[in-house]
Amino acid sequence: EEGAAEATAEAAAEAEQSEMVRAIQREIVQMASSYSKVGTYQVVLSNHTCDDERAIELQKLILDRHGTSVFQQQTDQFAKDSSDWQREWVPNAQATTLIVCLVSRQYLESEACATEFRVAWNLGKLMVVCLDPPDIGSFKRAMLATDTKATPTASGPFMYVAGGGQLTAGDQLAMVADEIDKVLVSRRAQAAATEDERGAPPTPSLGKTVGATRPNEDDSDIHKPDKITRRPSRSSGGRLAAVAEEKEEAE
Repeated sequence: EEGAAEATAEAAAEAEQSEMVRAIQREIVQMASSYSKVGTYQVVLSNHTCDDERAIELQKLILDRHGTSVFQQQTDQFAKDSSDWQREWVPNAQATTLIVCLVSRQYLESEACATEFRVAWNLGKLMVVCLDPPDIGSFKRAMLATDTKATPTASGPFMYVAGGGQLTAGDQLAMVADEIDKVLVSRRAQAAATEDERGAPPTPSLGKTVGATRPNEDDSDIHKPDKITRRPSRSSGGRLAAVAEEKEEAE
């Protein structure tokens, strides 16, 4: 009986260990799948964790209404207190077209959010949505009244608003999703125009032939006559004497 009990205990321990191994393997597969998506998102959201619910709602609206891929911290299985935060968010931000910062009072107090805002602004991909307060007028007044010495993490948004940066009201997320799509369409058109310009052959300037050198230009001294040294003016007699003198020298 004791032997049977020991065998049962060993079998249970082995089963438990096998289940743990399978769980670890599943977690590794999920992580690999998550990392393989890096750089595939058209939009990256930046929000405080307390605003995850609204950010996820916006993510769903963007996907449902426009079919646009969106990276959001909670749905992509990490939080800003995770060691994987910068490892995942920053590469996606560098590769994406647009970074949408959902700015609330809590956002202004977060060091991680301040970093994300700074990255978005430096990359030229920033779009600011007023989440709290959600109307633009109240948001501006609240931002400009912020004491950045007491809350240094709010410096980026403060400077953006003070400098006249464009804002999007966040009271209706469906309208925010539509505005994001408009910005994406505009940026794609700009990128396409830039690519067309890069691929076009150079256009010659009017009035000039490519590769030709015009006479008497700085780089064409070979076309210029030798410098002539003139003698001082003389009287008619003096000029005749000079002519005779030059004739003798020539002979």
